[in-house]
Amino acid sequence: VAPPHRRTPLSFATSPAPILHAAHPLVSSARTAVGSPRKRMEQRAVNAIKHPVNSHPADEEKARRIVWENGDWLTAAQIITLADMSDYPQRVQPDVWKKKGIIFAIQRGGTEYYPGYGLDHADGFRPLLAMTMVTKILAPHKDCWGMAMWFATRNPLLDGMCPQELLELEPKNVIAAALALANA
Repeated sequence: VAPPHRRTPLSFATSPAPILHAAHPLVSSARTAVGSPRKRMEQRAVNAIKHPVNSHPADEEKARRIVWENGDWLTAAQIITLADMSDYPQRVQPDVWKKKGIIFAIQRGGTEYYPGYGLDHADGFRPLLAMTMVTKILAPHKDCWGMAMWFATRNPLLDGMCPQELLELEPKNVIAAALALANA
C-alpha cells in the first residue's frame, strides 16, 4: 500500500464562513450571547459544514465518487496485512472496531473500506484515538458516507483544512469541530 499522499480537499460549502479555532467559544456556546454577531457568524460556519451536500441523488453520488477518489481507503484484509495480524482470522479485528464504533467503514462494490487516515501507522495500524472520538460524536448525526464526506470536506472551523488532513496532527481541533457540528 502506498503511503498517504496529499489529497485535493473538497469544498461543499455554498458561502464563505469565518475561520474558527478549537479554543474558540463555539466549543462552549454557553459563553456566547445568543443574538450576538459572533454567535450568528459561528452558526453560519456550522451550517456550512452541517449540510454540505444537496439532497439530489446525483449530487450525493458525485460527492461519494470524489470522496472515494481522494481518500485513503483500505480493506480489512489490507489492514490485517499492514498490521501483521496474520494470526487473526481474516476481517476479525477491523469488524470488531467498526461494531464498537471505534472507526467507520464505507461500502463500495460490496466491499467495506476503512479510512487509512484514521489509522495510526506507528501503532500497528490501529485506529487513532481521535478517530474513535470523532466517530462516536458523529455517529448519531451521520451515516458512514456522511462521516467520510465530513472528513473530506474543507471545514471553516479548521482554517479551511479537511478534518482527515489534521486528524493526526491536530486531533483536539478536529474533535472540537465534530463537537461543534453535533451541538449545532
